[in-house]
Amino acid sequence: MRNTAGFTLIEILITLILFGILALTAGLWLVTGTQGYSATRENVTISQKARLAAGRMERELAEITAIDGANCDDDCIVYRVEAVSPFFRALTVRGNELVMRTDPTADCNCANCGGAQTQVLVDQVSAFQVTYTDTAGNSAAAPPGDFSDLALLRIRFDLSRKDGDATIHPFNLAINPRNNLNVNAP
Repeated sequence: MRNTAGFTLIEILITLILFGILALTAGLWLVTGTQGYSATRENVTISQKARLAAGRMERELAEITAIDGANCDDDCIVYRVEAVSPFFRALTVRGNELVMRTDPTADCNCANCGGAQTQVLVDQVSAFQVTYTDTAGNSAAAPPGDFSDLALLRIRFDLSRKDGDATIHPFNLAINPRNNLNVNAP
């Protein structure tokens, strides 16, 4: 019986331990790679949403012809684009959505807009702020009294993640109004 070839119990246990260590290492690598892919996919989704919303806001607000200063504050802007409609529109946050309110038959404001068409520009919004800069370079949470003194609109909106990560992604936008006859605008 001494000439019989085979494995001892110790050799089998060492082999199983080594395979276990290799499997654990490969599993951790696979889990880390999957988590990285998920985080990257969420970042791309947030960036695409923000780019679409910023593009829409830039096209809309670059063409404004008036601002309703009495109804504006730092988290809502009420404006008019004469080439599109004689009525005021509103850009504000509703819940966690950044929305644009329009009504072809009446003025809109931040609180309500009658039979308005509400367009969601982006969801997952955790913060929204509008800052108005006048021709002298002064920034404020309210627009200047005279629309021709408005030189720059700064908009900041923060988007949160759906995957439970607490990271907030800030996006900033600077818009120069074209229709206020302000030749001194930056």
